[in-house]
Amino acid sequence: MKLKPSSGWSLVHSLANNHHSKELWDMSSTVSIFYDSQTVLHELVLFENNGVLYLEPHVIPIGRILQHHEFLENLQLYPVDRSKHTPIVYQSRCPFTELSFVYHNRAKYERLEWFQFNAPHLAWQSQIHTADSLKVYQGIVQQRTSQNEQNLLQPYSHTDPFAKWLSRRQDNTLYNDYMFRNKLLTYGVHVFPTEYKKLYDQDDIMSDQLPRRIFLDLFDSYTFSLVLAIDKSELTAFHNLENLCVSVSLSNYSLVHVHTDRQTSYVNNTVTYEITLVDQGQMQHQEAPGQHHHPVTMLLQVWNSNFKCVNPYTVDNDAPQGTYSMSVMLGCPPALKLVFDMASTLEQLVTMHQKPYDCAHPQPDMHCFYYDHTFHPVFKLVDLATGNSTNFTSDYTLTVIGGSETSIDDIKMFSAQDILRHNSQENAGSLIWIPLDEESRGDGSIPIFSHLHNGIVWRCQDGSPCSNVPVQLPFSPEYYFLIEVSNWDVGKETTNCGYKIQFIIKVHGLQISFYRSLRIMGFTFLVLILTCGLYLWCKEDDWKNWKCIKNAFCSNNVVIPVVEESSSSILHVDDSSQESDVESSSSEHLMEVVEGNPEILKMITPSGVIHFPTIEEEDTTTSKTIENHQQVLSILHE
Repeated sequence: MKLKPSSGWSLVHSLANNHHSKELWDMSSTVSIFYDSQTVLHELVLFENNGVLYLEPHVIPIGRILQHHEFLENLQLYPVDRSKHTPIVYQSRCPFTELSFVYHNRAKYERLEWFQFNAPHLAWQSQIHTADSLKVYQGIVQQRTSQNEQNLLQPYSHTDPFAKWLSRRQDNTLYNDYMFRNKLLTYGVHVFPTEYKKLYDQDDIMSDQLPRRIFLDLFDSYTFSLVLAIDKSELTAFHNLENLCVSVSLSNYSLVHVHTDRQTSYVNNTVTYEITLVDQGQMQHQEAPGQHHHPVTMLLQVWNSNFKCVNPYTVDNDAPQGTYSMSVMLGCPPALKLVFDMASTLEQLVTMHQKPYDCAHPQPDMHCFYYDHTFHPVFKLVDLATGNSTNFTSDYTLTVIGGSETSIDDIKMFSAQDILRHNSQENAGSLIWIPLDEESRGDGSIPIFSHLHNGIVWRCQDGSPCSNVPVQLPFSPEYYFLIEVSNWDVGKETTNCGYKIQFIIKVHGLQISFYRSLRIMGFTFLVLILTCGLYLWCKEDDWKNWKCIKNAFCSNNVVIPVVEESSSSILHVDDSSQESDVESSSSEHLMEVVEGNPEILKMITPSGVIHFPTIEEEDTTTSKTIENHQQVLSILHE
């Protein structure tokens, strides 16, 4: 089939909707012909107009050229007699009337992430965006997409950045809407948080084209349906359902297997082909998500449809129908992420040990795990394209690569030799931990875990970094472990993806070393002996020793007021004049009276002097107060 020059080409460029005239196209020269990234055929032409040379790219309308070519051939087969006003007969040579594809779980295999970003709303009447309003829009788009990429690096969990952004602005949504609708906003630009979100497409989709490419992991399969229909008016001996067949070919049958299932419906005059592509598992290598895929091309063709199936009633779709190709990318699909699910781990441990897990010093997003309890980590595989998360079922290894006794910021990486020494399970086993199940031990020095056998027992033997952690009384020792989990080289039998994550956990209640325990016990015993000895010494001679100690620590800078004949006069008396036992007991009696009466405490000045009221002031005092005054005076006179 020739596109150029042809009768269809000439008819297309003779129509009035072209940018240049037919004569100009006839004088033009083709420099290059190429397909762009969207598989659209382009032509780079050179032509002269008014003495000026122009070099312009143009899309070659394959569909319209074929439509016009077929239309002209129909006119030759069925000529039109204009005198009799006979209608134009268009006899299609396409073996089908309608064609459609049905995809199942399309997002899982195409691995495309879809986002919705609506432009901000404007309060002014022109509704034309300015540079400032566009900056707001570009800033939101950049912030949300960058936050989505940063979530790939989080080892603990994955949260939708749009949902988190919406929750922070939920409280002010109604207020901002009110301000916008009443045109009270300062800048006149309003953003609805609900119009910015990530879309997850899980429904079956019907389309007239195959996806450009799909991704298959180890032993994955992809199924889609091709529905062909014939109109009842076009059924003939050669144009029927029995002759409606489809062929599927692959560029490499050793890597991908194809299976087809044909179903015919005479009620609807349709033929449905269910096509399944299965990875054969011959790649035998692991790669990071989205890296180094091996492509296999699938070609699907409806029999007897080459350049014959062009819908004459649609002009926008220039691609001919009947022949389709799709790339099957083998390897590790992109947009996959392995995370340590701390919430599920804690829930499992609480159910197993019937004990709540808490910390002496709580930290956000950092829970405590008990040293005496076995550790059963739970890992999830998050699919960013579909938004789903599933349990990680591949085999993996676990290695302690760093740690700290004080805080997360002080964590230090171990050397390669220390990592091997602390984690090797040969001979007596690792100094830090050992696997709980015999199925995890294996024959090598590094245990292999799975989602069914993932128990760990903490040891922290002598020589390990967590063996002699200082005690911060009254709390038990804690240690921060930096752990690396990887399925490289051990998960080849279940997936083509190689995952490696690092996460931090805090283990509480570590064992205290023998020598540190002796020091703590010795110090405690010494304090106990001193306390008992002091008690016995103070108890001797009717607690006189205790009274001497109390007077020595409590009698300094005590102001003892002495009242002379005038009640309003006040004198300072030094403590040195109260040396006898009688005077000491009187002072104690006086202090008891003063401390037990709030009215007398109010009479004490900042300098420590007791101020007794004058005759005029006594008129306003109560009888109880006067009685307290007299009691103090009597003690002072004694």
